[in-house]
Amino acid sequence: MRLTTITPNFIHSHVLEDAVRAIAQQSPPPDEFIFVDDGSTDDGLALLRRLSNDLSFRRLFEFPDNRGTYNDVQHALRVANGDVVHLAAADDLILPGMYARLMNALETFPLAAFASGEARVVDLQTRFVGWRPPARPSRQVRYFWPTKAVQLLRRIDNWTVPKAAVIKRHHLSANGGFDKSFNSFGNGFLF
Repeated sequence: MRLTTITPNFIHSHVLEDAVRAIAQQSPPPDEFIFVDDGSTDDGLALLRRLSNDLSFRRLFEFPDNRGTYNDVQHALRVANGDVVHLAAADDLILPGMYARLMNALETFPLAAFASGEARVVDLQTRFVGWRPPARPSRQVRYFWPTKAVQLLRRIDNWTVPKAAVIKRHHLSANGGFDKSFNSFGNGFLF
C-alpha cells in the first residue's frame, strides 16, 4: 500500500518546519507528501517551497486566496496517488515510527478502513499536556468489526484520533469525502 500525507497550511510558519521534518523523518517516509498552501500571508509558502525542494516525494499546491481546509483537503484527495492517506495538520508533530506501526496494522487487518493511534497533546512550548484519546477501546493492536466500532463510538465518541490515523482512501471517496458543513473539523467526523 502506498501512503500519501496531506498537509494543508494557512499561516502556520511558526510550527510548520518541525511538522514537515517529523513526517519526512518517518521510517518509512510517505510515498507522497502533498502540501497545500491556502493563501498564507506569513512566510509559510516560502518555507514550504524550501522544504519541498529537499523532499523527492513531495507535491506543492499554492492557492492565492484562503479557501478553507475543506477545499484544500478535497483537492489533495483528488490528486493523491496513495491507497492510504494521513491528514496531517501543519501544527502536528508525529512521533518516530507512527507510519510503520499504523501501516503494519492495516496490513495485518486488511478489512480495516483505518488505523488510529494515540496522540500526545503539547502546548506551543512542546510541554506535555495529556493524551488523546482519553479512553482507549483496546490496549493492543486489534481490529473491530464495523458493528463493534459503531457500539464503541456510541459509548466512547472520541476513541479515534484523526491526526494520528491513516485511512484507506477509497473509503473516503466511497462515502463522499468530508461533509463541508464541518469545515476544518470534517476529518474528526469521519469516524
